[in-house]
Amino acid sequence: MLKKLLNLSDEGAKSLRKGIFAAAVSNLVMFLPFVIILRVMTLLLTPLMDGSKLDVHSLWLWLGAGVIAAALYFAAYLHEYRKTYTAAYTETEKIRVEVAEKLRRLPLSFFNRKDLSELTTNIMGDCAQIEHAMSHVVPGLFASCITIPLICAALAIYDWRMALALFAALPIAMGMIFLTRKAQIKLGGRHVGAKLEAAEQVQEYLEGIKVVKAFGLAGEKSLALKNALRKMFKEAIKFEAIAGTFVTLAMMVLQVGLGLVALVGVTLLTGGDVDPVVMLTFLVISVKIYAPLIVVLTLLPEFFYMLASTKRMQTLRREEPMIGDEAAEITDFTIELDDVSFAYNDEDVIHGVTLTIPQNGVTAFVGPSGSGKTTVSRLIARF
Repeated sequence: MLKKLLNLSDEGAKSLRKGIFAAAVSNLVMFLPFVIILRVMTLLLTPLMDGSKLDVHSLWLWLGAGVIAAALYFAAYLHEYRKTYTAAYTETEKIRVEVAEKLRRLPLSFFNRKDLSELTTNIMGDCAQIEHAMSHVVPGLFASCITIPLICAALAIYDWRMALALFAALPIAMGMIFLTRKAQIKLGGRHVGAKLEAAEQVQEYLEGIKVVKAFGLAGEKSLALKNALRKMFKEAIKFEAIAGTFVTLAMMVLQVGLGLVALVGVTLLTGGDVDPVVMLTFLVISVKIYAPLIVVLTLLPEFFYMLASTKRMQTLRREEPMIGDEAAEITDFTIELDDVSFAYNDEDVIHGVTLTIPQNGVTAFVGPSGSGKTTVSRLIARF
């Protein structure tokens, strides 16, 4: 699925899976210090509760385990860095070369249908978006989706009532994000379209800047550019406001779990149904457990936004390349048209045109508007 979604090679998809696994391992290792802290707190609280002697030997052992856990986390994070960032930058380098090679093999008619700014967006913007997704979005998102069920299952074995209270708000928070998924994708697509339109206007303005300066055409002549930039600004604000609002609301709903853990813990503790250490464990872990959950809630809208870029990249890849005999040696580059006719629907534009455009020269098409100059040039480029 990720290979098709992000337009990855087999090696790139394999590297991305390794990055997700490395990120998941880092998430799990990150909880080791909390386990050690809980054990140390238990050792310190036990003498206060039952009057026994402090187990100094075990305390030193757990402190040593804390040092080992810190070293393991460093190693896991270093491994994650290499499997995510390094692999992502290597793969997107291949994607950029592949896109350039794809464009090189496309017929000239493709470039008649596409604006320069759109091609630039394909090569630069979309590749940068995929690079960001591979390095910052997808590994963290999918790794959190892997580690959350594992941690939830482990806590449920420890005490299912406290675990249920801890994760009770999660379905509601996730539901808020997924129920607004179509709206976020739609707004993201509109924002991408507005950015492309603004890029086209900027490109057009830069190409005609000499004429603008020479004839004093500033002011109303740049109105299209101003409108495009204003539209991009409005679409960006609208997308960020709506997507950010839902993410913030989902986080607020998720934080309700902290209150539920305290409420359920106190109720069970006063009833003698839970050990104080168990309650303390959930209170400490609940502070950290929401970190991967917040990562999911934050990255999901960004993942939805990324889909617009990948769709445009997929459209480019579906374009049929111009196939010819690569072994053929061309020595004469003269272009000849012999009794060529062409019509748009039933309206003839050119009829019976015969001409020769010699190589190593300049040929000008001169004629009134609508006489077929552009049509002939496009026919030469295979439309």
